[in-house]
Amino acid sequence: MADIGAITGATQAVATNIASIVKKDDFLKLLTTQLSYQDPFKPMENTEFVSQMAQFTSLEQMANLNSSFEKFSNTLSLAMNMETTLAFLSKNVVAKDSLNAEKTVEGKITGIDYTGTTPSLILNVTGVGTRNIGLADVLKIVS
Repeated sequence: MADIGAITGATQAVATNIASIVKKDDFLKLLTTQLSYQDPFKPMENTEFVSQMAQFTSLEQMANLNSSFEKFSNTLSLAMNMETTLAFLSKNVVAKDSLNAEKTVEGKITGIDYTGTTPSLILNVTGVGTRNIGLADVLKIVS
């Protein structure tokens, strides 16, 4: 039974690769070329034609589903990052110093900067000013 699962997985991977290589226009060109060069005394069976169309439709739907899932995953990831950063607002934290990796800084999170690819926390360090730090730089929440 494990062999069948491996074959199914490999078949799906090949189908996804083919769907990304062969586009709808390419398939239609191939189909019209095939029809124009077929032997008039041995025309393509209707079942073959329908089967090819069904396979192509299935491949196209898998490619569209993959694209939609990637967009959804990215949106969900961004939303989770936003929610995580909101939990740090108005908290006093100890974080790695972005200017000196061997030191730490302590201050209050006064805002969130969403301009980059990942959100960063705006840390107000007493007597120094503000610094943008990443979520991974937070070492401890003091209060």
